[in-house]
Amino acid sequence: METPMTDRIAPRIRWAIETMDIQPGDRVLEIGGGHGVAATLVAERLTTGHFLGIDRSAKMTEAAHRRNRVHVEAGRAAFEQASLESWQPNGRTFDTAFAINVRLFADLDHRGVATVRSCLKVGGRFYCFFQPPTADGIDALVAQFRRSLETNGFTTVRTEITRIEAVPIACVIARKPCSPRTGATHAG
Repeated sequence: METPMTDRIAPRIRWAIETMDIQPGDRVLEIGGGHGVAATLVAERLTTGHFLGIDRSAKMTEAAHRRNRVHVEAGRAAFEQASLESWQPNGRTFDTAFAINVRLFADLDHRGVATVRSCLKVGGRFYCFFQPPTADGIDALVAQFRRSLETNGFTTVRTEITRIEAVPIACVIARKPCSPRTGATHAG
């Protein structure tokens, strides 16, 4: 059994997990989780909840599974290899969904945004974290993510920006509203 090296976790991933404030009973979906580093931090916070990570790469999915074997065996985590475009929630719902550096959520027409929205419970939150290589353009990226999420039926709750390793990292936090489509937007 592998033991994750928690001292080697990138500061941006630690900040992301702290920002989400995962509760022990939450059902959490991660899109594009790669090696499963964020999955480890989420699963460590769960007792009755569950984590599901999806990634299009079979190699990354296997690495995430290996890294989090103890959580998988305890029933707290699972990993599926699929692109967001082909993934089927199959009736599963989540309290929280998140993605770190997955630019497709800035695309107004990407059907993956609707897929995430469909599997969140009413009031569920979707956290889109991104850290560009330089500080240039962070405001434009924030605006692009907000516009995409709002166009696809989310209510934007707030945006958080911090600096990590001299480069800003942003998080656009969106909520699945009670009504199917709402024009209400809460700035933050």
